[in-house]
Amino acid sequence: MRITLLFILIFTITLGALPIATKAQLSSIKAPETIEEAEEFGIQILQALPDSFQKTWKTQVLPLWSNMWNIAKNIWDATISSFVRGLWDQTLSLFGQEIENRKPLFEEEFQREKEQLQQEIEEKLPESSKTLWGLLKRFLPGNEAE
Repeated sequence: MRITLLFILIFTITLGALPIATKAQLSSIKAPETIEEAEEFGIQILQALPDSFQKTWKTQVLPLWSNMWNIAKNIWDATISSFVRGLWDQTLSLFGQEIENRKPLFEEEFQREKEQLQQEIEEKLPESSKTLWGLLKRFLPGNEAE
């Protein structure tokens, strides 16, 4: 069931994101018979495509995406939102005070880990790579071995 819904969603997004030139604007263009006419034909198509893409985007793609967004938002608001909000409130009531108590410990541990990482990086990098230019120079051709 989930795979089918995922396939339908991907298929819909793919078709919605690839607007196709409308037949009405391209119907006035005649097939070329000579090289010069082919050149003019190409120019006419290139001039007609942006307008047709823009028209298709505004009349078909944006309304489709807007409709899909509204459906998803309504489903979220009607079913999932209250459940997630309640779950979040329960989690905060259980762990909120403990998190606040341990917050300074987390910050201290984060600083220690950060300093340790910086020290390890400085020890492992060669002296020439400690500057930004040294790091960039390593990616230039002929400097791969350094």
